[in-house]
This record gives sequence, structure tokens and C-alpha cells, in this order.
Amino acid sequence: MGRNTEHVHLTAEGRIIQRLIRTSCAIANEDLVKEKAGRIAETAQRRYEELLIENAHDSKALRKYTFRRIYPAIVAYETFKSEGIEPEKAVWYIREYFQSFAASSVPHLKQVIRWFGLAKKVPKLFMDFSLKGFGPETGFEFESPETKGNEARFNMVRCP
Repeated sequence: MGRNTEHVHLTAEGRIIQRLIRTSCAIANEDLVKEKAGRIAETAQRRYEELLIENAHDSKALRKYTFRRIYPAIVAYETFKSEGIEPEKAVWYIREYFQSFAASSVPHLKQVIRWFGLAKKVPKLFMDFSLKGFGPETGFEFESPETKGNEARFNMVRCP
């Protein structure tokens, strides 16, 4: 990180963010030569830092998503493609990362839901959280289709 990136806060949060790049490259390492996976990780890291600087003006609400999930995924995908990896395979590597990331939270969430009797409240809590976190101020637009019973649904119409 030789560039001056202090205004985009690449501290502990930065280490968490880089997990996507490192882990997706580790998954790719199973298919690629180790040196190529390492080169991809280094290139993606450099591009990610450039992207943070280019988008340092993003609002705090938007950065919550772009800096942590969207930009690292875009950078990883673009870097995989630039190294000759088929687009479908690049998407698969990134998807595998997000699936493993989400799976690590499932046992904890299930336990919290059980402890606090939240099963019937989860759809409403999910919608409240989603609408608050993905509201117009963050650049997202969505539609809320009709639901039946204890459901939560929305269609993302526009992402920043």
C-alpha cells in the first residue's frame, strides 16, 4: 500500500475487505498455478486501492457497501478476466467466496433466532434492515412485490 490512502481508512476494515480478494484467489489457486494466483491477488489489490481513491467522494452510507463488497468483487472479477480466466469461472470463484462467507454466519444467526424467538419476526426485521441499508440515499432503488403471510421480498431495480 505504497499510495497515500489514509483518507479511505484501510485499517482493520481494509484487512476484512481484502479477504474477498485473497480467498477468491485461493479458490482459484486450486485451478491455477500458484504464481498466477499470487499475481492476480497483487494486481487486484493494487486496482482496489486505486478504486478506493477514485471513489473517495462516495457517501458514508454508500461506502458501507461499495468498499466492503462491491468494489472488491468488481476488482477480483476484472482481474481474473484480464488474466485470461473465462468470465463464468471468474464469477464462480467470487460466488464461492460469498457462499463460504455467508455460511460462516448461519449457525450464529440460527442460534440468535432461537434464543430470542425471532422466527416469526425475521421477515419484517429483514425488510426493515434492507430498506434502511439499501435506501435511496445509498443509490439503490427497489420494488416491493406483494407478499403472502410471513414473507419478505423485494426486487432490486438499480444498484449504484
